[in-house]
Amino acid sequence: MEAHGHCDIAGTLPDVLEFMRHRLPWPLVLAGAASLLAVLVAWGEVHNWGVFLQFLYHVPYGANDPLYDKDIGFYAEVQGPFGRP
Repeated sequence: MEAHGHCDIAGTLPDVLEFMRHRLPWPLVLAGAASLLAVLVAWGEVHNWGVFLQFLYHVPYGANDPLYDKDIGFYAEVQGPFGRP
């Protein structure tokens, strides 16, 4: 393969992988990657904070559903934040 101008990297790739496996602090790398992913997801969902608080601190409506005997506020809050497109 050397005649065609391609270099053979098959001999050096296992050496690089071996170096990475033993030298990198993998617990710190994984914790950093998980933290970065968590920040990116939180940044994308920050505008839904009000909806979450409305769901968390919902107020009972005082009327019960005739079929399941649950307060209507349960359906308004559960279907409200999670049923929206």
